[in-house]
Amino acid sequence: MPNIFELGTQLQKIFEVIEENDGELTPELEEELNITSQNFKDKIEAYCQVLTIYKSDVDCCKNEKDRINSIQNVKKNTIERIKQRLLEAVEQFGEIGKTGNKVVETSTRKLYTKGTTSIEENEVRSGKLTQYVINFIRELQEQGILELGEEIDINGFLASINAIAKAEHDAPDEFGNPPVEEFEPYTVADLQAVKLSCSFEKSLSSILSSNANLGYFIAANPFACQINSSIDKDIVKALNKVELTVTVADEVKKTSVVIK
Repeated sequence: MPNIFELGTQLQKIFEVIEENDGELTPELEEELNITSQNFKDKIEAYCQVLTIYKSDVDCCKNEKDRINSIQNVKKNTIERIKQRLLEAVEQFGEIGKTGNKVVETSTRKLYTKGTTSIEENEVRSGKLTQYVINFIRELQEQGILELGEEIDINGFLASINAIAKAEHDAPDEFGNPPVEEFEPYTVADLQAVKLSCSFEKSLSSILSSNANLGYFIAANPFACQINSSIDKDIVKALNKVELTVTVADEVKKTSVVIK
């Protein structure tokens, strides 16, 4: 009967064969892995030894992955710095191209500037708008006067939201200082731009008993009730094209350099 160290070596070789076979466990290998009453304690100890080796391998892989990621990030940052230097050079010394951009041609390459537009969410404004709307409709629901649907007066609803938001914005801070910036009202386009995702975490038994109202709500609605919001960038782009005012996101224009 092999000693504990020989068992450990045998087990490690078996697992290496399984890895080479893409995890396939043949009947022969399975028989070798079975723990019998004859060598129960020795094989348990051997398994633990192999487990320790594999845990060490995993840690080494993680450390190497972190090291490679760190090198990758450094090189990415270097690439961005080089591209920024090239952009500055092309903008300063390049000739004006057909589209009004700047162009530089070398013996082997052509560099030119290119303008791009992206949408960047104003997370503070979109988050506050979401809370104002949710809190307001809950307040109306508690008062028994909530009316939603096609007949809702969106402009009137928005006016109420802006009144609440302005009162909060204009309130002095803890030192009695007034706000530095003027209040910017929310728009109907903002309501269109902000999208919600809803989820909940309750046990099945709770929605049948202690949280029965939630059970009824789920039965009538396909979603509930932890709310997260973000902007829909495609909608924001569309709203900007028809010149509707969106305040929960900014259209950011950037210039980059293209190398060919």
